[in-house]
Amino acid sequence: MEVKFGKEVKKFTVAEDGFFSMDLAENMDYQFIATKPGYLTGETFFSTRGIGKDPSNPVQTFEVEVVLNKIFLNKEIVLEDIYYDFDKWDIRQDAQPTLNALARNLELNPKIRIQLSSHTDCRGNDGYNAELSQRRAQSAVDYLVSRGISVERLSAKGYGESLPKANCACARCTEEEHQLNRRTSFTVLEGL
Repeated sequence: MEVKFGKEVKKFTVAEDGFFSMDLAENMDYQFIATKPGYLTGETFFSTRGIGKDPSNPVQTFEVEVVLNKIFLNKEIVLEDIYYDFDKWDIRQDAQPTLNALARNLELNPKIRIQLSSHTDCRGNDGYNAELSQRRAQSAVDYLVSRGISVERLSAKGYGESLPKANCACARCTEEEHQLNRRTSFTVLEGL
């Protein structure tokens, strides 16, 4: 565990249960970065700003949780809220926070290389959908590159309508089901 605050950095070895303790300064912002082999590096933040001292309880205990996700190679991870309008491939504004979080995750895990995969709904012909999904995947890659991620760590793959998330007969799919199928996911290709 690495803890950054002010201009200081402290490193801790945590117990098997993940716990450690440290004294916190008043009015300070803390960044906790946790690493474990086979897991994505994770981070969380905590601030003592605005937390007053309690004379009747001079020792206060706070817990912060840093979630570490296990790295599974070649397993699709759907990026929530990365959806596309019908017949479009541009990154919508509502998708940017999710892609920004992915960019931060890639910054924290510089050895990870991923494939961004995009999918279409069943409307349109197969060839058109394959091209549209490739453009969607490339748009996600381009967005991450614009956030400072090296293009060598990213690849784009369009799957068209071949791997639907919502399994429905095309003519009977609801608009919500079509939207579920217009998605982008990522797969970790290497980085263990």
